[in-house]
Amino acid sequence: MRIFLASLVALAAASSACKARQDGAKVRDEGDKDPILDLNAQLSEIAAGLEADASIYYAAAFGPRDGVLALDDERVLTPAELDALRAQTAALNARLKKAQDAADRRDAERRATLTRLTTRLDAATLALKGIEPSDTERYRQGLADLRRVMDEMEAAVTAGTAAACPAGYVAVKGDAAFGTRDFCVMKFEAKRDAVNKPASGPAGKPWATPKWDEAINACALLGAKYELVSNPEWMTIATSIAQNPANWQGGAVGRGEVNVGAGNFEAAGPDNTPCVNAGDACSAGVWAKNSRTHKLADGTVIWDISSNAREWVNYTNETKVVGRQIDIKEFAPTAKMPLKDVRPARATHPFWSDSWGATQGLGVYWGSAQPAKHAVRGGASADEWGIFGLMFWWEDTESAGATGFRCAFHP
Repeated sequence: MRIFLASLVALAAASSACKARQDGAKVRDEGDKDPILDLNAQLSEIAAGLEADASIYYAAAFGPRDGVLALDDERVLTPAELDALRAQTAALNARLKKAQDAADRRDAERRATLTRLTTRLDAATLALKGIEPSDTERYRQGLADLRRVMDEMEAAVTAGTAAACPAGYVAVKGDAAFGTRDFCVMKFEAKRDAVNKPASGPAGKPWATPKWDEAINACALLGAKYELVSNPEWMTIATSIAQNPANWQGGAVGRGEVNVGAGNFEAAGPDNTPCVNAGDACSAGVWAKNSRTHKLADGTVIWDISSNAREWVNYTNETKVVGRQIDIKEFAPTAKMPLKDVRPARATHPFWSDSWGATQGLGVYWGSAQPAKHAVRGGASADEWGIFGLMFWWEDTESAGATGFRCAFHP
């Protein structure tokens, strides 16, 4: 049996973040109620009654999932673990606020959907509060009902974010541990279009061998909201991939390894041909080591994060750690190059194991003794591949060999 505390933690975290907004909100007419404000008010009320019970384990037959810490029987969460989970849900608070602002601009259909979900959430939480935890079967069913409604609410919010992404980009949820908000990123490595601007699509080879400043300038050509993807954004993408069981060989997070892809500056293809130009044959939905696609935590497909080309990120560090081909699990952080610049930690991401590294296909760190100060992520050869692969190797005056880039868009 496993502990299912995600609802308690998410409710508690959401209530504290939303209280100030509720207190300052203007009173609206009953017919113009904002469903997100209604949701926040309910979260606060529910959390007030349930947060005090957060140290008590509840028996529930749920496995690990996004944002849920699975623990052994009769294991009480420590204050540090509760704090880590609350930090993990900080991104949800930001997304709820963003959804509130977006709801003011969205059409009546989406507003009605959120209102219906809010009503269902209210009914599910009231029902759960009326069940004694000792009544295991009914309590388990109550949690399942609540989880279904929360999943639908999550999907509705995500749909609003996804709609804001340009063609060829995918929506990525922000991660408070890396300081990111929701953003959009190229689904494919950048290609050079007919007017020498970066474009995202499966056809054609990646934009070849740019220097770091060329990648910065190329993304800027697309407009004020476009930038070369940052290192925290890369960490957000890779961490989202790492927590999706579909990317793991054994079908569960931590079982086997994450696929590393293949290729060397090759064109991509449709999502149902993940091993195209990778020297292998595989199909979508079946794990293969050489698959060039990964799925984000919400199931969205993204190409070539691990391989095919090294990719510049908007990250400068003149006091980088020096070392050749260090397994990411062995990386020794410093004050000026913290661990979160290279890989996640269990303290901030409970699904993660600090023993994971290159053996799990997650990557290695390369830090040149040269004055190179800009980083590339991913890899272009088998000894570099991995979603967390990070390399400082080229000086500003050099082109970085088989290196590409991708742009991010900030709605």
